[in-house]
Amino acid sequence: MRRQLYVDCPEKRTLSISFHVSSPARRSRVMETAEIRSTIKDLITEIAEDMDTEASAITEDAHFTEDMGLDSMALLEVLATMEKKFSVSIPESEFPNLTSINKCAETVEKYMAQSN
Repeated sequence: MRRQLYVDCPEKRTLSISFHVSSPARRSRVMETAEIRSTIKDLITEIAEDMDTEASAITEDAHFTEDMGLDSMALLEVLATMEKKFSVSIPESEFPNLTSINKCAETVEKYMAQSN
């Protein structure tokens, strides 16, 4: 989208400046993905530390239960916090897919896109 901006100069001349404005959704899409992953990783790190999980076990592809040792209560906390933080509602049918930080981020993005 192109916009024009008119500015009055002290010399009583008007300047016309043309610039390109990109869509806010397009502009923030990549950053949004990184921010979602980062937020989920911070959440998982906090929960995993409470369960004495090694920091080295927390990676974006690590399985929550098999690699990190998170239990079902921890996973429910992750789900509830994600729904609140990202203002999404994730259906129960998605729960079995929420096995890693990457899978959670993909699911959150999917439901954020549907809510827009």
